[in-house]
Amino acid sequence: MWQKLAGLMRFDGLKPGAAAMPSRPTGSPLTEAPFAPNPGNLRMFRYLPRGLKAGAPLVVVLHGCGQTAAGYDLGAGWCQLADQAGFAVLAPEQKAVNNPNTCFNWFNPEDISRGQGEAASIAAMIQTLVGTHRLDGARVFIT
Repeated sequence: MWQKLAGLMRFDGLKPGAAAMPSRPTGSPLTEAPFAPNPGNLRMFRYLPRGLKAGAPLVVVLHGCGQTAAGYDLGAGWCQLADQAGFAVLAPEQKAVNNPNTCFNWFNPEDISRGQGEAASIAAMIQTLVGTHRLDGARVFIT
């Protein structure tokens, strides 16, 4: 399964010194959903395969710098894999207002500390999906 996934992955690199203003790719089945609290000022996108059973796992996919949630999904095939393997997809998205290259701010202590910033926003997204769609909170995976 991972070899197949690896065959679908691609890297969209940035030229040195280039500010990223990612375009909004079309064709991804990800949909934006509300959640709270959102101290990290992120966007939440999700995909729930048709017929997803209660107790299904959740895979959280974090895009790279210069990417969007939809662009990463289209390049890596996460939603297609979710259809095949029966898991939900959560794709947090960084906003350019938070980071001009749309990188997650893993280097800022206020964004990676438990209960703060982007870490708290992603935790709230996970809680929202697990609670709303009766997913297995013990099977949450982040990549």
